[in-house]
Amino acid sequence: MSNIGLIVFFTAEVFLVFVVHELGHLLTARYFGVRVLNISVGLGPEIVGLTDRFGTRWSLAAIPFGSYIKMIDKEQSSTSASAIARAEIGNKSESLSSRSRVQRAAIYGAGSAANILFAPAMYELAQLYFVGTLAWPSAIDPASIMTLGCGLYSLCVGFFNLLPIPLHDGGKLMVLGVEWFRGIQTS
Repeated sequence: MSNIGLIVFFTAEVFLVFVVHELGHLLTARYFGVRVLNISVGLGPEIVGLTDRFGTRWSLAAIPFGSYIKMIDKEQSSTSASAIARAEIGNKSESLSSRSRVQRAAIYGAGSAANILFAPAMYELAQLYFVGTLAWPSAIDPASIMTLGCGLYSLCVGFFNLLPIPLHDGGKLMVLGVEWFRGIQTS
């Protein structure tokens, strides 16, 4: 396999893992009736994007590490939300903070769950690409190590996002847990 093939495959893998993560959040948010304003794969300025029929802006950003999803939330009206977003917040039934703690926890945890559930599929895709078959490898060779690394990458992204770091899903889940434990509403 050529070095160019490896670069293309791993770029596609990184992109796919982040898309799967954000799709987990998106589908769960839409299921609970929360309006999603923006999904960005990558960070920084938008390179290319489109808006779907639900009004969600799908963006591919300049820095290919990381991704985020932005949902309508009543907290946006007091922060740096755009005028369009503030106008759309009038319908609080679509906001994230109007959902129960369990629903918000499901939305926050859905991205990591999608990555963890997607890991075997990522392994199999890599197995097809590097080895050419779906059979379990009979020996440890570079191709088998690459396939295992692909599945582990998706698992790592899923579990890393569950760490209680404030900007990650795990930090948001921790805040919900503290709310529940103390019986208060902080968001």
